[in-house]
Amino acid sequence: MFKSKRIKTYHLGIGDVVSLSTITRANEKRCYRIYEDLAMLLIKEAKQLYVDDDGLEVTLKGNVFAIDATTIDLCLSTFYWATFRSTKGGIKLHTQLDLKTGHFH
Repeated sequence: MFKSKRIKTYHLGIGDVVSLSTITRANEKRCYRIYEDLAMLLIKEAKQLYVDDDGLEVTLKGNVFAIDATTIDLCLSTFYWATFRSTKGGIKLHTQLDLKTGHFH
């Protein structure tokens, strides 16, 4: 996808190099629900595939979480309290998914 990965993208059938800014702009217009729905579908499928397989079970003392963070841009004229640069506003969203139960925290 990036210039440094030109050989890999060729093998994936991607002819031209896609710049990071192009991907960023495309992702800004996509609804987050696409990724949420895909993640939940994959979790459901994985649970069905390994429901009887004890070989993948790992015993841990505590909970196991998948963690992600993203920045959400906000308009400073509306959200004056959200300044993170002199001309830009935003908040940081942290997501935590319990891998055993599939619940978000």
